[in-house]
Amino acid sequence: VARAAAIGQAELTSQSASGVTRVTGKRIDLEFVTPPGAAESQLSTAGVSEQARVESVPAAQQGRPPQETRVLTAEFVKLTMMPGGEEVQTIETASAGRLELLPQQPGQWKRALTAERIVAQYAPGSRLEMLRAFGKIHLRSDPPAGTRAAAPRLSWSDDLQSFLDPETRQMRELRQWSNFRDQAGPRQARAAAARFDVPGDRIYLDNGARVWDQSTQTEASFMVLNQREDKFQAEGRVTSSQAPQAGRPAAREALFSSDRPVHAVAARMDSEQGNRVVRYRGGARLWQEGSSVQAEEIDLDRASKALAARQRVESVLVEEDKKAKKSRLVR
Repeated sequence: VARAAAIGQAELTSQSASGVTRVTGKRIDLEFVTPPGAAESQLSTAGVSEQARVESVPAAQQGRPPQETRVLTAEFVKLTMMPGGEEVQTIETASAGRLELLPQQPGQWKRALTAERIVAQYAPGSRLEMLRAFGKIHLRSDPPAGTRAAAPRLSWSDDLQSFLDPETRQMRELRQWSNFRDQAGPRQARAAAARFDVPGDRIYLDNGARVWDQSTQTEASFMVLNQREDKFQAEGRVTSSQAPQAGRPAAREALFSSDRPVHAVAARMDSEQGNRVVRYRGGARLWQEGSSVQAEEIDLDRASKALAARQRVESVLVEEDKKAKKSRLVR
């Protein structure tokens, strides 16, 4: 047998020790090869067209948590089999597609990926090894119920590549580049490229990184967002702005008033506790209108309204005389 076709609500099921793959569509075209010396032909490729759907359910492994069920849908999907014809080697869409990773136990994230083209590469044992996506990519990751991260994490780009750990079979690294954007609740980010350390829950933003929310905005050459511990680090031509806090009465926080923007530049910036504790390093300067402080190191604690500057400190403070409606310069 060289070719075969099934038309009209076609279905193909492949079952092995590694799991079950179910393929459905309005048409399935199969191609077979007969290796030299083999008595029977082996499945080589399967082309699924019109409402194609591929569902992969990995078999349970003793002593390991169950893997997510993977569901890929598109108008056309091609499956290329490994030698022997029993296990899938690659699955790819020839049109826009959607891949869902559905959790099978508490603690797993639910993920949905859409793109103009999706390619999944498998290792022996039906283990998803690498995922590649191209064009108009949107990734949505919903956290497990009961976790601190309640809001879904959203990202967009034109290119994506993901790698899975061969032992745990869990996603270990995700890379996105070309027009990358990211959002988690009110926090948004942009960069030329991003790398997600999935187990460590960190995002590395490279080249033209920018992060902002309702009250702060930071730009730098490189940034690391530690989402688990609510920290971030920025390096390389750092610029940052803190907007006035709406609804709060004006009050002086360290050298600056809370009812006006505060700006900063430095070579490096470290932020903790939702930007309430900030450390600036390397040619640091903070200013608000005419008041400023400059030093090699500046620490700002907004909760305790404290500012500490060290090494080559220069400061200018403009004090307002509200009765006389004028300002006084203090150095």
